[in-house]
Amino acid sequence: MNTQKTSRKLLAPVIGLAFFLAACGGGSGAPSTPEPPAVQASVNKCVSKDNLKYAKIQDSGKSATLQGKPQYGNGLDNATLKCVLTGLDMPDSTWSKMTATRAMDGMQSGKWSNYEASWTYHPDNGLQVILSASS
Repeated sequence: MNTQKTSRKLLAPVIGLAFFLAACGGGSGAPSTPEPPAVQASVNKCVSKDNLKYAKIQDSGKSATLQGKPQYGNGLDNATLKCVLTGLDMPDSTWSKMTATRAMDGMQSGKWSNYEASWTYHPDNGLQVILSASS
């Protein structure tokens, strides 16, 4: 019996199996976990578990309401808010507008890339941001 022919006969199914497993995700049997929407991913990255109550994820992870820290009380500090927002490529100019908002200015808004945000500020409530992915 020719061992070279036998090796070729065995090699073809092995190569076929390798291509099949590669197409199926490696054949690990474990289902792949889809990536969360960008808004949810940015919140997950920046907000500690203890503070998730101040970051309400909505619309299947495509939007969020962020509660900033008021003058006296609890909420997300500015570093955490900025982390979430810049994680979505928010321009520095929009962050500057947010932090310059006064109570008498009312609701403000801004758009960038694929996102939009509305925000308001009052010392008693802190900076409140409604953030969503735009269509």
